[in-house]
Amino acid sequence: MWKVQWSADGQREISSLSELDSLLDELHAKYQGDRAIIVTIEAPGDGGTLAIGVGRELSVLNYVPASGNPPYLSSVGDLTGDETIIFHFMGQWSEFPIRHAISFESAREAVRYFFKTQRLPDSIIWEKD
Repeated sequence: MWKVQWSADGQREISSLSELDSLLDELHAKYQGDRAIIVTIEAPGDGGTLAIGVGRELSVLNYVPASGNPPYLSSVGDLTGDETIIFHFMGQWSEFPIRHAISFESAREAVRYFFKTQRLPDSIIWEKD
């Protein structure tokens, strides 16, 4: 089973891609704008955890290996500047450099690929944190 968590008391175990898609749709609609959140998707076994920002047109992705040890990876988009994009993570504000922002749909496709293969997609540029 895959573990999806979006808050200290908000989590669900899922077993299918359709369940994951439905849950992400629900969370994306519920946590819009200033309420945007980070959702973690933990693969079974040693697949690691992929986090996605939901609730905005732009998203960020972060990957942590199952060991919990580096390298940690973040998505890289094509925006530049000193701005940040903010999401709530487990009740705390988390700021990410805008250069880590990608379209929400690209992030969703990456999550689907991760769910199907337990690997990160080559369609996203990844950089070590």
